[in-house]
Amino acid sequence: MEGANDATVAAAVFSRLTGPKAGWWAQVRLDQCMAAHAALVAAPPVAPGAPPHPPAWPTRAELEAEIENFFLPGNNQEWACAQLLRLRQGPRQRIDDFLAQFEALKVQSRCVDEYARDLLERAVQRKILEQVYVQAMRRDTFERLSRSVREVGRAQELFLINTQNQSSARYFQGQNYSLSSASAGGAPMDIGAADVSSQQRGKGPQCYNCQLFGHIARECTKPCRPRRGQPQARAAQAQPEDDRLNVVRGMSFAEMQTFFRDLKD
Repeated sequence: MEGANDATVAAAVFSRLTGPKAGWWAQVRLDQCMAAHAALVAAPPVAPGAPPHPPAWPTRAELEAEIENFFLPGNNQEWACAQLLRLRQGPRQRIDDFLAQFEALKVQSRCVDEYARDLLERAVQRKILEQVYVQAMRRDTFERLSRSVREVGRAQELFLINTQNQSSARYFQGQNYSLSSASAGGAPMDIGAADVSSQQRGKGPQCYNCQLFGHIARECTKPCRPRRGQPQARAAQAQPEDDRLNVVRGMSFAEMQTFFRDLKD
């Protein structure tokens, strides 16, 4: 639109803005400019030395400034007010981050302290506000309410951190976890001991030979140990067998056949 005057540029911009907010604002501004232009045309000439009539149409710079002030989110006071009304503290949001966000929107929306105090009570988590009421903390002004909410929120966050650390310590103690073995300067873990402890806590049949789980005595690979009350009987049974072996020693093959034939008879 090179060479166009301010009225042509403004009318073209206003006519192309649509939507529930932009269209309404453009229609209102177009009506205002047209009414001002009609009044300027019907006005009598300006007397010598008197200030000129104000222009009916905004210049390009003025039009750009109006659009930025009304429609850019960063500079829109109405947008900040809407965000402040919808703001709620998240379930995992830190209290310092929430208050910083709330105060930034409060400044941007130019909200007064009396109204901001009510909005803060509605936006903060219920458990924090409940403790503020139970402890009868000062909340008559926005600054005092913000200070009380920050103090209670930080205390609850510290409590949750300590509770989680204690739960982790109890879990590792219940699992027979050695903190010294997990450290960098501790002794290395005994893998064999870990395997035995895991088998003892495992499921399956128990071996009567090694007392471990997961197999039976006849499948055990460890040396067999005598049961209770049986070592003496085994020794008594082994004695005759040793005597027979001593007799057989030194015999020829024919003598051994005769000897064992006589034993069968």
